[in-house]
Amino acid sequence: RLFQNGCNREKELRDFKRFCDGLKIPMENYICTQIGSRIMQKYLKRFPSYIRTLLINKISKYIEKLMCDTYGNYFCQKLYNISEPEQRIMLLKSIKSSFINISKNTCGAHAIQFIIGESKSEEEKKIIMEYISSHELELSFDAEGTHVMQKIIGSFSENERQNLNDILSLSENIKALSQDVKGMCVIKKLISNTKDKSNVNKIIKGVQEFLEEIAHNPFGNYVIQYIFEEWDANACSNLVEICINNSIIFAGEKY
Repeated sequence: RLFQNGCNREKELRDFKRFCDGLKIPMENYICTQIGSRIMQKYLKRFPSYIRTLLINKISKYIEKLMCDTYGNYFCQKLYNISEPEQRIMLLKSIKSSFINISKNTCGAHAIQFIIGESKSEEEKKIIMEYISSHELELSFDAEGTHVMQKIIGSFSENERQNLNDILSLSENIKALSQDVKGMCVIKKLISNTKDKSNVNKIIKGVQEFLEEIAHNPFGNYVIQYIFEEWDANACSNLVEICINNSIIFAGEKY
């Protein structure tokens, strides 16, 4: 019966304070219980906007704990889903120092992927791109972080993630990522979501330098095959020529 219609602001605030004070455990611990997470998700729909703002302020210093919890991460997803633009920015700013750690956590990665998928504004996307800056490879090689990277590539336009495109397209990075099972998935996602000719050429150029080494790798060979499947013959002409020149060697080797 919390926040019934017709309640004034003062009463709503008193009710919210009474609710918080009535909890036998701290709010952040309550949200991390199965029942508490469900109840708080239900209440979120009924909270007036300013109560949600108060709640965000209250839990902001515990946000990493909540997002990395089995039940708390669902609450965080729900909160982001129903929050207004300025509240979403508040939530994003509250995870600035812990974004990478959250992204590398099993539960946290699910919450981050949800946030990425829900982020529509230019400001939200800009903040997320700032958070992963200089951590692109770290996340790509991580068992959970790889899914976060793939979600960004699949959800943001090429222009919105141009810096990420440029980093991943460097020849040394393509070489390393293509030879790792998690990194390979990131490169394949990048290939399937790259249509701009200049970005395609960057990836082709990056692969070309180490094509033979990549092609002989149990994971890297799939990257080469995937490029041929996704892009036309004109874009791949240089790679095709290298493969033809090495056809005898390639034909006698497993991958």
